[in-house]
Amino acid sequence: MKRPATALRLALAAGLCSALGSGWAAGEAKRPPQGVKVASDLDQRLAKYAPTDMPFDARTLSEKDRQLLKHLVAAASQLDEAYWRQTSRKAAAIRDRLRAAQDPRSAKLLRFVLINGGPFDRLDEFKPFYGTAAFPPGAGFYPEDLTKEQFEAYVAAHPDQKDALLSPYTVVKREGKRLIAVPYHQEYARWMAPAARELEVAAALSGNASFARYLKSRAQSLLTDDYFQSDCDWLDLEDNPYELVLAPYEVYEDQLMGIKASYEASVAIRDKAESARLKGYISHLQELEDNLPYPAADRRKVGGLSSPMVVVRDIFRAGQARVGYQAVATNLPNDPKVHEAKGTKKVFWKNVMEARVNQVILPISRALLEPAQAKLVTSQSVFENTMMHELAHALGPRYVSGTGEKVPVNQKLGELYSAIEEMKATAAGLVSLGWFFDHDVLPKSSAEEHYASYLGSIFRAVRFGVSEAHGRASMVELNFAREQSAIRRDSATGRWSVDPAKMPGSLRSLAATLLEIERSGDHAAASTLFAKYGNVPPDLKDDLSKLEKIPVEIEPNYRIVW
Repeated sequence: MKRPATALRLALAAGLCSALGSGWAAGEAKRPPQGVKVASDLDQRLAKYAPTDMPFDARTLSEKDRQLLKHLVAAASQLDEAYWRQTSRKAAAIRDRLRAAQDPRSAKLLRFVLINGGPFDRLDEFKPFYGTAAFPPGAGFYPEDLTKEQFEAYVAAHPDQKDALLSPYTVVKREGKRLIAVPYHQEYARWMAPAARELEVAAALSGNASFARYLKSRAQSLLTDDYFQSDCDWLDLEDNPYELVLAPYEVYEDQLMGIKASYEASVAIRDKAESARLKGYISHLQELEDNLPYPAADRRKVGGLSSPMVVVRDIFRAGQARVGYQAVATNLPNDPKVHEAKGTKKVFWKNVMEARVNQVILPISRALLEPAQAKLVTSQSVFENTMMHELAHALGPRYVSGTGEKVPVNQKLGELYSAIEEMKATAAGLVSLGWFFDHDVLPKSSAEEHYASYLGSIFRAVRFGVSEAHGRASMVELNFAREQSAIRRDSATGRWSVDPAKMPGSLRSLAATLLEIERSGDHAAASTLFAKYGNVPPDLKDDLSKLEKIPVEIEPNYRIVW
């Protein structure tokens, strides 16, 4: 008899979420945690997230494909466990203690810990809601007492250790007075070894040669931290019904240096019809790069690179992809060596995007935009804006110019990189959208619709606060556009609107500023930009307070019926 089984139940059955080693006896675990300071407004914090069912009926698939997906989910669950050790050193122990306790308060706390990937509220500048310990900017990647200045000074004084310490795939630890770099595949071997085995089994079940090749090479990557070949194999997937994002990719969690990648995973079903519809946009990639406002000598040759665009419906998320801000699209991998040699892939999670638009962006737009422009906000325009954002991640500088060596942009911009890159992708993406309007790839008559949808999306993102990369980027975008009179607020009505005639110039000016920051690796200029434009103005703060009944983000509940 078939019965519903969530990925969480699968993980529990496999023992992936056990509390072994957490140090609490069984009798103690059933009691609510005592003596721990807990936020008194937990219900209000939870109300900012809209629980959203994401069901998937796997019974329509063949038995072989069901087994394949089960092994992919199991591999993703292993990466999730490793991620819990990356987000902060105590996160997994706190989660396990709350999971074992059997009382209503612990159940609520557990839900909020799962949403945030630990005891720090991502919508409240990472302040603790469980306990009093302050958020460590280096998360679980560095000693908690290590400062940015100390780390940079140590690297400068020990050039023989530079590559290892700056690697995206090492954990920095103290060994006496020395800093040492421990490779991810050693630090997280407990989870990487079984994850690799799950991928090997899945590869044997796959009827698609390119997918099997990718799964095998990705399994090896988890055991070596060398992702180059498996990233290339991922870009080369052909005619496969499934999509798997599984690796340490984004550096959002590293707020100390902005260089350490976090494990994440998404198991998804491809939408072949929607994916095929997007292929036409990629043919203009070189023209879009050449249209960007930065020196022609530094523009890249991207026309011959691989740049597939895939629309999917995900059925399970893990690691960094699962917490807080829910990605509706991504452009991966982030390795500049892969970008130069092969290209990038854009993945769009259609089910997550639809849920966000319907539950968050449309209600916000109706509340804050001028009524005539609020009616222009559409799911299609939000999707196309997002598509251009991800496409623009593949454009612009990868290495800092003028250094005489290949220094990745994120190494120079450090903790500011994530927000700068998100902002660049939005500004450059909308500049590229303007190129599509001018060259009849998209109808110019839809420009106001796209800009209104962009404004509605900005208001959604700024509610995440300026400690989150997307929220911080959107705050700068809004203030910059207001200064250019491209976005305005009617003080009499309290309603916001865009000036579609001024938006192209404002976006091009912002894109030029951001591209120059990345091209030159100018950390000081990035700091100045955030200092000038990164604060929430009083009128916006008042307007955002009117949105309390509208969720800030969805809370996906993935449920697979096997």
